[in-house]
Amino acid sequence: MSTTFGTDRPLLYDVEPWASRGFAVPNFGDNIGTLSVPLRNLADEIGKAQLYIMTHEDAMRTQPPSRNTVERLGKLCNRIKSVLASRQKEYNVLRIEEGHASPDLRIWNIHPVPYFESAVLRNHWLSEYNQLCMIALTNFYQHSDNNLGLTVTAAFAADVYQYFREITRLVGVELLGLSPDVVNADTFVFLPEHYETYSPDQLVISYESLDTPGPVQSLATEDDIRPLFVGIPANLIVPNLKQYPVGASDLGLAGASLPEGAEAVDVGTATAAPGLSIGQPQI
Repeated sequence: MSTTFGTDRPLLYDVEPWASRGFAVPNFGDNIGTLSVPLRNLADEIGKAQLYIMTHEDAMRTQPPSRNTVERLGKLCNRIKSVLASRQKEYNVLRIEEGHASPDLRIWNIHPVPYFESAVLRNHWLSEYNQLCMIALTNFYQHSDNNLGLTVTAAFAADVYQYFREITRLVGVELLGLSPDVVNADTFVFLPEHYETYSPDQLVISYESLDTPGPVQSLATEDDIRPLFVGIPANLIVPNLKQYPVGASDLGLAGASLPEGAEAVDVGTATAAPGLSIGQPQI
């Protein structure tokens, strides 16, 4: 039975060896690009940082991420906040208009990253932050403000930054042990001194006697990953995207019988559809 609807979930990058390692991309739908140069550049920067963090050795470990990775997360959140906060314009501010010029389409540059569960993605902290980043980029790519060539609105900044604000809160409170009141302040940014007392081993149980190092025999090198770092234009990557297979075995229900009259649904072959402060999401 074919699926009725499309999907806005992250899509599997159906190219080996990446597919078997759960690499995926944010779902840009049929919005292959933007008229905004700053938005295209910021999305590309986020995608590269996401790939760098999620292909680090910390992603394949079950222990809390290292200070190296936590600092990179902090820098990413600080960077996104500073760009959006400095460029956002409220409705009462005059926008720059193109006049006689017309903005040209800038194609999204897509960076597949480890996302679906696999041997190279075992860290539940990074997996959660990665999901928030995927959702942020999906909303980024599909936002209606992509038809504004010269303006980044405050509404866009609030809609997108809310996910990175959540990453900031989770990293700051749950990993670095900072006070929620401090981290939730609109003016909060990560500072070098925040990492000095990082000691998650004081709070997290060690499961070393049950753990393994994971697949150490064959790991991707920088040469292997470099094409993904360079990125793939959205209009060219579409044929290599599909919905992540979801069936009985994927849900841990192997051998379970279907209700009488029900048919199994195979979605695995479905293809993708052609301090300054940042305000809260608009409602």
